[in-house]
Amino acid sequence: DKSAEVLNTVIGRIGDAYRMQKDYMFDHAATVAKMIGNGGHYHVTSDHGGVQSEANGVAMGPMMTNAFRKEMKKGDVHLVATIEPDSQKIIDEAKKAKDMGQFVVAIAPGNSLQIRRLSDVFIDNLGPEGGGLLSIAGFTEKVGSVNGVVNNTLMWIFTAQFIDEMVRRGWIPWFWMGFY
Repeated sequence: DKSAEVLNTVIGRIGDAYRMQKDYMFDHAATVAKMIGNGGHYHVTSDHGGVQSEANGVAMGPMMTNAFRKEMKKGDVHLVATIEPDSQKIIDEAKKAKDMGQFVVAIAPGNSLQIRRLSDVFIDNLGPEGGGLLSIAGFTEKVGSVNGVVNNTLMWIFTAQFIDEMVRRGWIPWFWMGFY
């Protein structure tokens, strides 16, 4: 049953990633909260669109997400996410952010060595296979990426924690009401 394999993989990876990286993510969430609270902007870019759109509009995220993309500056926080190991789009975006003096948080497969080197915080989505998990007869390439779902979940875990850290410090962000 391919659907059970996908479901079990998603649930397993989210649980493992959270268990193995919770303290690491939470420690860095406080840093991000302080940077944003002290005037940094928050940007999110993903190579497949999912995390980027999920980060504010689709799931009623913080209004500050990508609100100042045309005004990126030193001291901003830029979260980048990819389902593919070392996606060129994300490498380029992380390099640009780093060159500007931004704090880069990446969510990517652990074998994304270039993205890892460009990141201040690297969150492993535990998905080395990239865009395809399942081999299905009749298809030349694997299908069924689970990394998008895992990336979205890890982004929300990290976002929830840095928002919590902001609120503890009296910096209360605004949230979208949602499109639905």
